[in-house]
Amino acid sequence: AFGNVYPSASPDNINRGEDIAEGIKLCDLFVIFGTLNYGENTGNPMCSYFEAKQAKKLKKPFMWINMNDGEMDFSNLKGQAEIEMILNGDGIIYDMWEQTD
Repeated sequence: AFGNVYPSASPDNINRGEDIAEGIKLCDLFVIFGTLNYGENTGNPMCSYFEAKQAKKLKKPFMWINMNDGEMDFSNLKGQAEIEMILNGDGIIYDMWEQTD
């Protein structure tokens, strides 16, 4: 598969907010590397909370990659409840993968 990854690899002299928004607009799939604080509303317009909301607004399919041990707990941080609703909605592409050594 071929495509672009955002934010841009060469961020010099670009507006990061515009770059991320353009990347979400152009993407075919919104990939989330789900850490414990993913979806926290920090108030920063470029935080993962607002990025996921924008992708949902544009009806992008989501792929969640769980970067935690076990299930994700969305109850701890401001904004995560809405991310949980987005992920439990339509358009989610996922399959549980467990690493074996």
